[in-house]
Amino acid sequence: MTTNFSEIPTFINLNDMRNLLIFFSILYCVNANSQRITPPEPERNRTYDVRHIDIKVKVDLLNKSVNGNVKTTISPLTDGMTEFETDAVALEINYIKDIDGNDLKYDYNRTKLKIYTANKLNTGDILIYETDYSCSPQKGMHFIYPNEFNPSLPYQVWTQGESENNRHWLPIYDYPNDKTTFEVRIITDKKYQTLSNGYLKSSSDIEGSNLREDHWVMDKPNSTYLIMIAIGEFNVLEENNSGLLLQTFTGKDVSADDAIFSFRNTNEIIKLFNEYFGYDYPWNKYAQIVVDEFIFGGMENTSATVLNKRLIINSEIEKNYSPESTISHEAGHQWWGDLVTCRNWKEFWINESFATYSAALWKEKKYGNDEYDFNILRNSDDAMRADSLIGRYPILGTYGNLNQNVYDKGSVIINSFRYILGDNFKTFLRTFLKDNEFDAVETGDITEALNKVSDVDFTPLIEQWILKAGYPEFNVNYNYDENKKELTLNVKQVQKLDSLTPVFRLPMDIRVKSAGEKIIKRIQINSADETFVIPVKGKPDFVIFDYGNNIMDKTYFNKPFSDWVNQIIQSEDAIDRITGLRGMQNFIKDKLPENKLVKFDDNADGYDILQNSLNEDTFWGVRAEAARILAFAGDKNRAYGILSKSYDNQSNYPVKREIINSIGKLNTAGSKDFILNILKKESDGYIIAQCISAVKKFDKSEIYEIVIPFINKESHRNLVRDNVLEALDTADNQIDDGRIKDAIMSIAFGKDIESMLRSKAINSLKKYAKDDDVIKKEKEIISINSPFVRRSAVNLLANSMDKTQTAFLKDLEGKTTDESLKRTITSAIKQLEENNK
Repeated sequence: MTTNFSEIPTFINLNDMRNLLIFFSILYCVNANSQRITPPEPERNRTYDVRHIDIKVKVDLLNKSVNGNVKTTISPLTDGMTEFETDAVALEINYIKDIDGNDLKYDYNRTKLKIYTANKLNTGDILIYETDYSCSPQKGMHFIYPNEFNPSLPYQVWTQGESENNRHWLPIYDYPNDKTTFEVRIITDKKYQTLSNGYLKSSSDIEGSNLREDHWVMDKPNSTYLIMIAIGEFNVLEENNSGLLLQTFTGKDVSADDAIFSFRNTNEIIKLFNEYFGYDYPWNKYAQIVVDEFIFGGMENTSATVLNKRLIINSEIEKNYSPESTISHEAGHQWWGDLVTCRNWKEFWINESFATYSAALWKEKKYGNDEYDFNILRNSDDAMRADSLIGRYPILGTYGNLNQNVYDKGSVIINSFRYILGDNFKTFLRTFLKDNEFDAVETGDITEALNKVSDVDFTPLIEQWILKAGYPEFNVNYNYDENKKELTLNVKQVQKLDSLTPVFRLPMDIRVKSAGEKIIKRIQINSADETFVIPVKGKPDFVIFDYGNNIMDKTYFNKPFSDWVNQIIQSEDAIDRITGLRGMQNFIKDKLPENKLVKFDDNADGYDILQNSLNEDTFWGVRAEAARILAFAGDKNRAYGILSKSYDNQSNYPVKREIINSIGKLNTAGSKDFILNILKKESDGYIIAQCISAVKKFDKSEIYEIVIPFINKESHRNLVRDNVLEALDTADNQIDDGRIKDAIMSIAFGKDIESMLRSKAINSLKKYAKDDDVIKKEKEIISINSPFVRRSAVNLLANSMDKTQTAFLKDLEGKTTDESLKRTITSAIKQLEENNK
């Protein structure tokens, strides 16, 4: 992928919630004391094969408890098995028996069950054992309920198994390298609907009670982290896609019109993937369930995806945001992650990179090639930015929480597979899925499928792109010889070479455009310094290195200003106009040379080129890119004039937001009045949020008065409140104003505040962590069932410097079975004790 200047852009695509969350995760990793980027643990060794799991759970939403009975069928993988382990966290075990009712001995350390067989078992033998238990899960199964801080929440239960969290409510082999069929019987109050994987075999009221039992069956093999259940009062929409049942579950507070509008393209998405992957949707239904307080954007449980409530939109919101990236990403997972599943977490990229690429395919199908190219470019930008800010790590291995590799970079590399394979790309996808259906896979299986369908040996390409790290950085220049009618192109790789970052070997398309001639030449780069000669008919108007932007790379192309201008004006594809604009940044003050274009007069310069692209280009992404680049202008007042005059003429809301963003960054004399004027006249929540974000550049003493009128403004995804909070936090770090504390506390401890926003507000109270009123409130809120809020409250308590709080935290630590929260509590106790020595 080509980036033609040294600074990686920070264009934020608010149309994609996942990209926004990734951006914030980058900021978190950069600022955290410990980045926690660690290699994955080795793959778990299987000693037995799970053949089937029969699950029966009685779920009490009021008491937040489960009574369960699980019958598991296993077969040893070696002879002489006398014992085996299964995962089970904080379960109260009533008994474990074999199929004949004989008690089986077991040891239990509260995280793993070691079960002893009555006799030695050999390969081919079958053991069916039954575990009866109860639990009150603190992870894996999430109980949503009205409480003091969120009185409007409904009663719901939903599970989140990935990565290894179903063990908190099931005794189960909880690792992806085994696949099994399963069935789930859910007993709960008959007023609730239930959902699980597979098909609903039966549903019957339990005589003499207010309970009902729903029996769900998944008759094709799955990894156990994909097992899910959901319970609640939902509106259900159904349609039929050529015999496939499509279902949408939404809360009672979501209108049918909004639900239909938000998910209206699901049918078309499934049809696209059926055709493109060459493999029909593998399950017997596809349900999407929107729940309250979900901790991710979505989770691809087989045939039953759980989704965040933020995905619900209407036609007005769609001017700024579409849920389609998340919806198509999760739908893509039904093939990539569910049909074929990473065999260990080191191979997680196979799940996520292909699902991320699936979302790009949907954009290409629905909105065209320019949208697809821009999506891939922004994924590349995200990956490069993470590489620069967080560190350089391979895609293989995932290395902790480095999502930018397994999501973004991986999708860009898959785009390169497509570029190299051409028409054989679809054949590769179909071959891989057919060869590995219902199995756990690894990178070697990807390589094998690629090599099956191609004359190119993909083994070294997989090594440099997946097993190693980084990307090529090119210094490129060219010379034209009029006498020989030859263009000589010199290509140098200048990235720092080490054990992770090699000299890259890859193909690259070069476009040469001159009068009456369009040449596209594919070169093969094999070394750090190479020269290529391309015959041409005349002096080039422009030359593009990495035409079409098919390779993830950073390119410093030393070519004339007129070449960049011609590339911008004459390129048919938006992606080449965008890379041309990125080259223009280095020439933003230069005058147009003698070889001028008819479109501009003799005094035209880089600003005129950018202004023309901002106002005239047909693709919104080009216009947004021009607006973004103007923020880096040397002549800030001239750039401000171009941007401010363009604002009212733009009909595309993301472009309008990028104009506001750049005007805020320029911070000229006119910027403040422009932003305040927009705040007065605009009602769109996304535009208001962007303006408030720009306010952070203002005098810190003015911020409170400007943003406080918007602190209670409702907006999609809470963007307005979120940006008000950030602006207040920015001011609070530099000035003392007691009103700011009260405002932040109104979000941190207010009524019916979404957990992600509440958590962020609690984090912003660090300056006041010693205050008694803050300590009192954070101790109260620790009890609510939100992992975000609980961790933030514990961390804030650690900053109180009040050693007397260690007793409270130690009591909480003893009651906590969520290992990640327990680590946070243990760290907080240590911090308090060390600060008071």
